[in-house]
Amino acid sequence: PAERKEQAWENVQHCCREFASFLPEREVFDREVRALTQKEIQAWTDILQAYTSYLWVNRCLLPKVEESFERIRQDVREHIQESLSAHSIGKRLHIPKNRMYETVKRNTGLTLSEYIRSVRMEFARELLLHTDLSITEIAEKTGIPDYSYFTKLFRQYTGKTPSAFRKGLTSQKKGEDLA
Repeated sequence: PAERKEQAWENVQHCCREFASFLPEREVFDREVRALTQKEIQAWTDILQAYTSYLWVNRCLLPKVEESFERIRQDVREHIQESLSAHSIGKRLHIPKNRMYETVKRNTGLTLSEYIRSVRMEFARELLLHTDLSITEIAEKTGIPDYSYFTKLFRQYTGKTPSAFRKGLTSQKKGEDLA
């Protein structure tokens, strides 16, 4: 029994090593354990292991996932004019492709390709709203140098071609100026 108690205490300490401030003093543990059967000790050890795993995931792992997404988000924005892929982003950020896919999906509900496309299209909308750049120039600045493909993607994303989108904005501005 003494060996089992020692083993149980070691298991508890191992499971809770990152949360040592929550552990009772050894004397309190010994007093409480005397009243427990081996099955009860094992059950409590299992509960503590599950709880510490939960805490570890929520305190240690999830913040890293959020941090990873922020790094991915920033990289996509900084390299928007380039050809972007999981390989190129992962290489720059030292993030494995599968983790990148999971991180983006968890944070946006989109695949990595869909996310990159949505960032490109939002950037295109901003350029159409706030610049007089040609649509060809905007396509290049968003990393889609093929005018036809850019127009097709923009229409899928907004329901309008880039020209119609800009024309609608111009019409709105004229209407506001007359009012």
